[in-house]
Amino acid sequence: MTHPNPNNSMDKEETPVILSGAKRVVLSAVEGSTPEQITGSHGRTKDGVSARLADVAPGSPAAAAGLVSGMYVHAVDSQPLRDIIDWRWNAADDCITVTVSDTSDGSGDDVVLSREPGTDWGIAFDDIIFDHIHTCVNDCSFCFMKQLPDGMRADLALRDDDWRLSFLQGNFVTLTNMRDADIARIIEQHVSPLNLSFHAIDPDLRTTLMGTHQARALDAFQQLADGGIRFNIQIVLIPGVNDGAQLDATLDWLTAPERIDAIHSIGIVPVAWTDIGAARGMAPADGRGFTDTMASATVISQIQRRQFELKQRIGRNIIHLADEFYIAANAPFPTEEWYDGYPQRENGIGLVHAFVADVREHFSQLSDAIASLPTGYERVTIVTGELARDSWLGALSALNAGGRLRLLPVRNRHFGGNVTVTGLLTARDILDACAYDCSLRPQDADGLLRDTYLYPDQIFNADGVTLDDRTAQQLTADALKRSPAFDLYSWSEGMAGLAETLAAVARGYATQGVDD
Repeated sequence: MTHPNPNNSMDKEETPVILSGAKRVVLSAVEGSTPEQITGSHGRTKDGVSARLADVAPGSPAAAAGLVSGMYVHAVDSQPLRDIIDWRWNAADDCITVTVSDTSDGSGDDVVLSREPGTDWGIAFDDIIFDHIHTCVNDCSFCFMKQLPDGMRADLALRDDDWRLSFLQGNFVTLTNMRDADIARIIEQHVSPLNLSFHAIDPDLRTTLMGTHQARALDAFQQLADGGIRFNIQIVLIPGVNDGAQLDATLDWLTAPERIDAIHSIGIVPVAWTDIGAARGMAPADGRGFTDTMASATVISQIQRRQFELKQRIGRNIIHLADEFYIAANAPFPTEEWYDGYPQRENGIGLVHAFVADVREHFSQLSDAIASLPTGYERVTIVTGELARDSWLGALSALNAGGRLRLLPVRNRHFGGNVTVTGLLTARDILDACAYDCSLRPQDADGLLRDTYLYPDQIFNADGVTLDDRTAQQLTADALKRSPAFDLYSWSEGMAGLAETLAAVARGYATQGVDD
């Protein structure tokens, strides 16, 4: 199953842009908000609010005009700012007037900024949304946010449904809370693509799945599509509810000739549920859902027919299944060409392909690092979620890691249910699994050689915090408190980072006189 991932932004199929007249304004990646900045207010401002400057680059046009970090920007050319999109839209020219002050009360002085064409203003804001996050008005029957256990980060309690975060961070939104002004703005600024949770086309089923506001989303979709906005569509598939004939009807509607130009991709992901969700009746009736081999194989067969048809009709495949379907069905993955550029990779579609490609690219570096590890007790262990187990086992086998490097798939006890992805592991589950595993490990003759457990940094959000509010430093310290017999570290930057980390671990063992 694929889950909403609060830790990562989504890779888009193209460089996201907003269009300002004849100018093409490129939006660079922007990190997420902190819990304090998104307090969950449901209000919308009629005008913009103050945008605080987190940094002003030395020698930049903004610095030359006297702007410094800590100042507040209220407007550009008298146009108020609601978010970073407004800033990029209004600040696209090479000479602008910004209204700034030392306070956030809305008053300020006008300052003229000018720059050479192609030069950045040198400004970084401390958030990407300057007014209030637009929150969710739906009552989705499968909502993952309603299934969260206690002990999570404070910001996870906020259920956003903000089209701006869809564009900026890859969040999937429903469009059910869209105003006419929002639609007009998106079309005017050509904010595209947007990531849309769709789920079904049948109106009664949509109401059952999403609540009474669902009809607004279809109206908004059509207006935006007519205005040239493109979409990455997500369908959360629930066995016995919106699969089978209902899924066919939904895909028929989305891929109809009058609509297909607005669809960049359609990602179908299996429903996710936690133990809390199961207790509330939110799990599939059979308790298995698409973790069942035949259920997933049936979906694969159903979608393959459409993939071939679309390839012939429009020359590309726009319908993609989450990796979990192929894993559960023990089915081969599609070849790379069928992913059409991986437009929904961060939605769990094509991650196995990305993993394999990363291993292949850094195979020599990984092999050398593994070969430098001591043999015998396999003192170094890779920590991962249960879903990635087979992919990792295949990679370790190809890398001839036996005797040096081993694997520890960690069960997600915090969420339970069918949550198995690595990115939703908590610090507590990782620590508990490593401590228990280490207690079963053989000790060296002197009882001094420590085990090392390595986990990927995808369990952290942009602020470096896990779902249960722990940093990497805290997790390492927690491991030391738990047991003197093992060390726990994270690695970053994919397989290249893992290879560097393994080499560093090997050097550490070498200083202890441990070698082949």
